[in-house]
Amino acid sequence: GAEPGFQFRIRSLIQPERRYKIVVSEQVAHEIDSDSAPGNYLRDQYRVEEHWLSARDGTEVPVTLVYKEGAALASRPLYLTAYGAYGVSLPIAFDPTRLPLLNRGFVLGIVHVRGGGDLGEAWHFSGRHLNKKNTFNDLVDVANRLVESGIGHPEMLAARGASAGGTVIAVVANEAPALFKVLVADVPFVDVITTLLDPTLPLTESDILEWGNPDVPADARYLFEYSPYHQVREQDYPQLLVQASRNDGRVGTHEALKWIAKIRERTTGGALQLVDIEDHSGHLGASDQYLRRRKQALEYTFVIQGLGLEN
Repeated sequence: GAEPGFQFRIRSLIQPERRYKIVVSEQVAHEIDSDSAPGNYLRDQYRVEEHWLSARDGTEVPVTLVYKEGAALASRPLYLTAYGAYGVSLPIAFDPTRLPLLNRGFVLGIVHVRGGGDLGEAWHFSGRHLNKKNTFNDLVDVANRLVESGIGHPEMLAARGASAGGTVIAVVANEAPALFKVLVADVPFVDVITTLLDPTLPLTESDILEWGNPDVPADARYLFEYSPYHQVREQDYPQLLVQASRNDGRVGTHEALKWIAKIRERTTGGALQLVDIEDHSGHLGASDQYLRRRKQALEYTFVIQGLGLEN
């Protein structure tokens, strides 16, 4: 039979995935194959860093940064992403669609906020139910600490989140409207209380374990304190791109629409609040690769222009 051995793969934010096999008797790794890199991939020019930064309660929150070598980081646009729910971690893997931003000098960051699974089950529990506000505060605090430490220009901050990450973006829009110049919320869960009150929706039963039960007074009070739709207020809102999907079985399109309508009604500033509703798309995006790319191009164009970088 075949000699004993095993296969493994190496993943990185700045290198396409490579797959290897090891034959035990040889004690050497043979590359089987690797993903190809697109033409705009500048092999040795990208850097990855991990920073641990203090949130307001003293907890150290990790953030993974990726950028292209060049100008001082303090002069660069900083684009952060966060999720922070259900014990799920954002993947640390190569994504060729990041290259247009990296090659333009962006510093991209994945903030491992509480509520995700990045540091185990305790990390998840410290950002769910009656600890949920930690998730939102972590993004705000990490963004502030990064700028204080000379990473990212304070006038060129942007952030994005999808689904429960869209909740984070929407809360930050209410609570820290001057911090980010541009925010992107993709299929955002924003009308938290109303949705959790509807037992006929497919996710309500499991979502109550994560977010709380509005029929319980203590939970209802806590949810109301941050529920993005209910906390929209009269203030200057940042530039906002909201992407919703017509065929979304997890977060209804109406959530995004009523939220953006309320922001447009209450905002005291002139920033652009744009909503994009995709017809042929679901909660996890479009299955059509061209539609997916157009959606990504819209997001990048919105962020680049919103930060004043279109030249």
